[in-house]
Amino acid sequence: MSYRLACERPDRFEAIASVAGTMSNAAFTACQGPPLQPAYRVRLMHIHGTSDAVVSYSGGNGNVSADQCVQAWVSRSLCPGSPVTIALPNTNTGDGSTVEQNTYGPCAPLGPSGSASAAIPGRVVFLKVQGGGHTWPGNTAPLFGLGNVNQDIAASARIMDFFLGSAATFTNDNLESIVPSNLSWQETLRVLQASSSPGDGLWDLWGRPCNPDFVPQGQIYWTRVSGIVRKWYPTD
Repeated sequence: MSYRLACERPDRFEAIASVAGTMSNAAFTACQGPPLQPAYRVRLMHIHGTSDAVVSYSGGNGNVSADQCVQAWVSRSLCPGSPVTIALPNTNTGDGSTVEQNTYGPCAPLGPSGSASAAIPGRVVFLKVQGGGHTWPGNTAPLFGLGNVNQDIAASARIMDFFLGSAATFTNDNLESIVPSNLSWQETLRVLQASSSPGDGLWDLWGRPCNPDFVPQGQIYWTRVSGIVRKWYPTD
């Protein structure tokens, strides 16, 4: 679904993420056409286990492989052909898996000249979970998924950072400690109220945009100010 949205409406979606999911052969073929004109593009994060027994990493059963999806998006986004590859720390040696991070970028701008996204570079990040199954990395619920559940990363936190942050990923899922800010909650709201930058914003826990002029307390929020992402628990 995420891939299809990005293929059909790149003018509406800035970024997508796929966990343990590729594309059908038919959808993949339909997606090979050029983006909407004038060209819009979408940032991609793909997370996939190499031992996925449901949606095979290597493709088959009517689906393309994870590598095919990623490489097609690298080409579509006019990214560098070779990624920056790093092995993420194996912080949990008992989960039967490790993570290799492949980052392609910077890629072509997300939007044409004159658009709000013209100044935002594209990026493709592929988190290959070596030995991972058809699971959600970081999940701790029992009987969820099939195969090894990687605990070295938390997929939810990395996706949120990819959507709202600088499109990079980190080895620490505690985003507050990654990008500290001296601004208080109220000071941050005042900056957002005065900001005209398309990259700045306020979102609730589910990623829905919020109005900084009216923010109910007792909820979790995310802010992005000048590229700095923070998670908040405002109480006053």
